[in-house]
Amino acid sequence: MKSRIRFVETALFLSLTFIFVFSVKNRLFKEDKSLTTSTRSPAFVAANHYELQCTFPLEKYETTAPDIQLTSTSHCYENNQIPIIENTSNGFAATIFRKETHFSTDFIPLQKDLNKILIRFPKETLTLEVIRK
Repeated sequence: MKSRIRFVETALFLSLTFIFVFSVKNRLFKEDKSLTTSTRSPAFVAANHYELQCTFPLEKYETTAPDIQLTSTSHCYENNQIPIIENTSNGFAATIFRKETHFSTDFIPLQKDLNKILIRFPKETLTLEVIRK
């Protein structure tokens, strides 16, 4: 009976040792193909970003993305003027995030076809037409 118990213990010990050594060897010496850029995709693909130039007229912008994020140039941020930004096509009012030299918005959802986004500064209003295909 004792020899049989020793055989089972030895077999169990050897199999666990083999698994451990094999695992460590693979971790240290095998290239992990899941980390190569060709097989990975980013967790988040940024939606469209549109940089406001704050000049008349704003060009029409076409996209296939479901939303858009607006960022400003330093020209738009003179005197710390923060606009009110609204997609009048669906009533979405954007949140403005202030930076030292510019501002940006959250992601503004777009409807299919034409979206008119009003950018209201204290002294002027710009209209950005975004066409979602």
